[in-house]
Amino acid sequence: MGEKTPCTSGFLPHSAKGGNTNGEGSPPVVLTDEFRRIWEAANQSYLSWSDLDGFPLPQGASKQYVWKLVTTLRRHAGFALPFRPYVHTSDGESAWIAPTHDMERALALLKTQGNSQTVEYQTFAALPLSRKAAIMMDDIGAALTIDGYHVDASEGLSAYLARIPPQTPERVAMFSLIEQFLEPIVAAPDPITPVYLDSLNGLISAAPPSVGLGASQPVLAHIEQHRSRYLNLDYYTPETVKHTICDILNDTALHPIVAELQARYFLIALTPYATGNAATSLLLRKTFLEKHNLGLLAHACTLTAITAWQQGSYDLNLPSYDAALSPHDCGEGFDATEFTHYNLLVFANELRQIRIKVARTEANLASVRERIAGAPFLNARQKLLVSQMAEDPFHATTIEQFAQKHDVSYSSARTDLIGLTQQGYAVCDRPESANEALTYRTGPKTLALFRRDA
Repeated sequence: MGEKTPCTSGFLPHSAKGGNTNGEGSPPVVLTDEFRRIWEAANQSYLSWSDLDGFPLPQGASKQYVWKLVTTLRRHAGFALPFRPYVHTSDGESAWIAPTHDMERALALLKTQGNSQTVEYQTFAALPLSRKAAIMMDDIGAALTIDGYHVDASEGLSAYLARIPPQTPERVAMFSLIEQFLEPIVAAPDPITPVYLDSLNGLISAAPPSVGLGASQPVLAHIEQHRSRYLNLDYYTPETVKHTICDILNDTALHPIVAELQARYFLIALTPYATGNAATSLLLRKTFLEKHNLGLLAHACTLTAITAWQQGSYDLNLPSYDAALSPHDCGEGFDATEFTHYNLLVFANELRQIRIKVARTEANLASVRERIAGAPFLNARQKLLVSQMAEDPFHATTIEQFAQKHDVSYSSARTDLIGLTQQGYAVCDRPESANEALTYRTGPKTLALFRRDA
């Protein structure tokens, strides 16, 4: 997970003289077979306070003493995080991670299968924007919901593909986020600065959610809803939050996947911007992970999954989100290992999901082409255009362009396009000016082919 920097808080080993109920005696607790088994388990995967009940303790040692000993040793073997924590189990000063073997394996898998050189990412990158939008709509909808907009991702996608002009702040925000996320964005600078974060936030529509349309509050876990009880709000001002996010992303000791999930947490939970914090986190995720050659992971719907986990509806047999943020406190600062570990499991599952989505999209495109090829009332030229529009509903043509492409007369091209319009495969946009050409774009029958297979 990166170069390890020992945390500053020291561990004072117990005295070798005598014995007591804390396990201080001969042989030392750390040399017993019982402690060795506990230590091996803690290094293999995250060992929680409740997990400790499944192990016999060294003779004479209390559970609290063993937990303190394991936690302190783990803290020294881990590294400090570049921010002041604010969860209630923290001392308010220090946060740290001690990567387990399972975490290291999860990161290796994410790096291998989520990188920009995979066949799946190359296939995804070659898809039309409309197909990418269909794959990404869950996360786009989740981000807007977190930001307080009342959205229906499926209806929004249909309106976007049909080019229905957005009439509400919700639709404006959705269309803006679709285009900004899926179109090329300027690569993240090195180092990342608050000015860069401001520029990403500025790409998103700043219109607040509509009043009276079911506008919602940001979706937060219960522990975050009550953070005012233990968070130093005087310290975490908007500017401090933005600087903290940059410190996290610029920390070379942190694995970029871990850095992104921590930065996302600060953006969404501490809302440094008046609007669009979750949407900004999506744009930041894309530019930051792609900068680190993790293009496929950047497009996995991890925000949707984490939100479902917060609400207790994510089917991966995880402990509650609040519990992962609340390790048993023993005075060693905030141990973010458990929270990070379960986030990585969610990321790995969503990476599998996007690989499945990409493969399914390719198969569905082939199915659409077969159905169009078998359409009885279309000639070869018409079938080719319908196939193009089914793959990319934004594809459009004029009579002149169609005639030139197929090397036919203007009248033949006009007859083909009028035929497609009459059958519902295309619609004709009549220009406002007599000097402008008629434009034929995707019709409802072709859009139905797209929606059925998207």
